[in-house]
Order: sequence, then structure tokens, then C-alpha cells
Amino acid sequence: MKSSREKMQRRAQRTRSRLAKFSGGRPRLSVFRSSKHIYAQIIDDSNGATLAAASTLEADVRGASLPAPMSRRLPLSASSSPSAPRPKA
Repeated sequence: MKSSREKMQRRAQRTRSRLAKFSGGRPRLSVFRSSKHIYAQIIDDSNGATLAAASTLEADVRGASLPAPMSRRLPLSASSSPSAPRPKA
């Protein structure tokens, strides 16, 4: 009987072979989203290599396009009233 690790590796290999068959030789994009960060890789299955990788842990990616935290956004009622005090930044 095969161990659970061998079964897992076989399933992973089966999935990769199906992806390679349908991709037509193009690299694939793999994205993993955790509760705090996003990780992305472009993988070339024919060579078995990662062509590019990026994550929100990197300084240049982190500040690029993240919206302001919810605590710094103005509530809808305050944005429509000019006399309402603005929260300090």
C-alpha cells in the first residue's frame, strides 16, 4: 500500500501533466493568497522553472497599489458635509 505522501505526489504530478497538456507550451500563473499577503509565480512547466515571482512582502510591490486602510478612509456622512471634522492622518 502506498503512503499518503506518495499518493499526494502522484495526484500533484497528474494535475501538472494535465495543465501542461492544455497550456500549449505557455507558462502558467500560480497565485496563492494568504490572510495577509498574495504570492504570484509564472512557471514554465516544460523546463520546470519559475520565470518570475512577486509577493506583497516585497517593498516595491507592497506600496504600489494597496488602498488606504479602512481606518483612514472618511465615512460617507463626513465626506458629504463640509463642516464635519476630518480624522487626523
